[in-house]
Amino acid sequence: MRTDLSEEFDMHLVVATREEAADGVIVLTLRDCAGGQLPRWQPGAHVDLILSPEFTRQYSLCGNPGDAHTYRVGRREFVFAR
Repeated sequence: MRTDLSEEFDMHLVVATREEAADGVIVLTLRDCAGGQLPRWQPGAHVDLILSPEFTRQYSLCGNPGDAHTYRVGRREFVFAR
């Protein structure tokens, strides 16, 4: 198990919860697919979320760095209009 996010590596995570934090802002709580512990992080840490082969976005981690089972990221909710 990795103990920190100081080097780049792949993890497989699932969205455990999605909550509206403010008007137009959502917070996603991510967990390890197998329920294992996640590497420690410090304020200022970022993760790249690969949502598809063509779609990768970087997000700042937020929340409690001492929580070894979840990562939280906030993002602006996009509304797609036709």
